[in-house]
Amino acid sequence: MRNAVAAMLAVAMLITSALIALEIAVLMRTPIQIGAPNAAGATVADHEPLLRAFYDAANALLAGERSTLLATVISPEIQTHDGSNATARGEDGLRDYLAGLGQRGDISFHVVQVIGDDAEIAVVVETRQTPSRRWRGVDLFRLEAGVIADYWPSSLNTPLPFSLPSITVPAPDAAMGVSLTRLELAPAAEPVSLAVPVPHLLLVETGAINVSREHALQIARAGESRFAFMAADPAAEHLLLRPGDAILVPEAASPRVWNAGTSSASALSLIVDSRARLFGQLRAGPSSLVTMEIMHDGWRVGRKTAWDGGAVTETLAVKHLPVGQYPKGIEITSNQIALDPGQRSSPLPPGALRLAIVRAGVVGVSVINSDAVPISVPNPDSQLAAAANHLFWAGDAFWIEASEAPHLANAGAAPLDILLIDVVPLKEEGEGAPTSYATEPLDT
Repeated sequence: MRNAVAAMLAVAMLITSALIALEIAVLMRTPIQIGAPNAAGATVADHEPLLRAFYDAANALLAGERSTLLATVISPEIQTHDGSNATARGEDGLRDYLAGLGQRGDISFHVVQVIGDDAEIAVVVETRQTPSRRWRGVDLFRLEAGVIADYWPSSLNTPLPFSLPSITVPAPDAAMGVSLTRLELAPAAEPVSLAVPVPHLLLVETGAINVSREHALQIARAGESRFAFMAADPAAEHLLLRPGDAILVPEAASPRVWNAGTSSASALSLIVDSRARLFGQLRAGPSSLVTMEIMHDGWRVGRKTAWDGGAVTETLAVKHLPVGQYPKGIEITSNQIALDPGQRSSPLPPGALRLAIVRAGVVGVSVINSDAVPISVPNPDSQLAAAANHLFWAGDAFWIEASEAPHLANAGAAPLDILLIDVVPLKEEGEGAPTSYATEPLDT
């Protein structure tokens, strides 16, 4: 009996010593090597425990837990290459990336296979959102001194699980149009003023963006079904927006936005304005600095422009609205279309002008005849995956006319995610409801 107690005490001391060593290592920022020696001829078996520990730490952070495991498996100078123009550096940059991913919903990682025998490793990882919603990607790592020095995540391309709440905007003019622009901000970019004479919608795509509080605005966090009013409070902390968050800026306001993270950030900017302003040739102020007026210049469609101060803009789509069809204003509703490889949507019901924004994957469109892409296919069941000029990629936007009822098909090998915005005449409160779009297997 005495020997058994002594053995148990010895085991307890060993466990306690290990935990103390772990905490000391975290505090001293000295990573502990977990089965990934920095030696020639290392095998998958040597690397796998380290990489599995990395995903365990990522899952803990995505679940909202406070975990110190991450610091033990990464270099203090780790670089996260998330596909943006700027690389996130250090543990804070990696945590910012994971925090942005966590805004997309209840996501977790599961290692399928580790491939590689040297310092450069590929990991096949399955990302799970619901029991039926899961997809696979390949993450890349570079190891140095037994820890992770570089990380190239594939998870950046996972579908976003949200749509925008419905909004209404008054008609600014009898002859008006809709403009959609993408705004990209580098970490050191100067603040951009959102001053515009009409209501303005801003939807964060990637990264983290700060918004000043000098003016009242409305905000909807990712997944929320309606906008909430937020009063002006210049003394308050800046409002932090993550992917999926949206703000609606009233016409009299001019808040400033700037990058709040260590990697680049991007947002979609949408306004409904008079045609005269959207296509005006005379612009006030210096032409080298980005303004809302310049961002939504109708002559810049398809052109990506870098401005003084570090901002980059691209006008994605501008559309003239028929005169007389929107006398009271516009109601904007949206839906998400998420298609796995081999799926297509049922025909979209005609009757509403739609703006499609491809957020991930590649989409094939069966019938389309719009200002942005003047093409038409008479057969609504044609397979668009074989027609290159009917394919749209992540980051693209295109119009679907009110008379068209196309199929949208996943034409790639990764999940497809589209934000579909309906632009319809303003209804009385309580009339109508957003339309949902079913999916069906793609005939092959």
